[in-house]
Amino acid sequence: MFQTKALKALCVVLLCLFSGFGASGQITVNGLTDRTDYNDSVTFTIVTQPGFTYSAFLNTNPVPTGVAITINEPDYYELRITRVENGTGATANSLVRFIVVASERGDT
Repeated sequence: MFQTKALKALCVVLLCLFSGFGASGQITVNGLTDRTDYNDSVTFTIVTQPGFTYSAFLNTNPVPTGVAITINEPDYYELRITRVENGTGATANSLVRFIVVASERGDT
């Protein structure tokens, strides 16, 4: 009886460790919220963590990670981020859509 419970507990622990519940978490972008309009400009940073490799594209243009990026051209933007865990190859993706609006245009 005790051995069965211990084995089940061990299986749960191993499942949590190897299924990405550990330190992987979400991709963090400071300064941006999905589906939000920003007046005139927005500055954001793709937060990096050790042990991961990142690639990021603003529309179709590559952008750096771990540094502040300012966008001040009015337009619709899509920020696509891919993060790969170096040890396991586990991949996470994120898409943040936003609009930079020219305040001088008013409600047009």
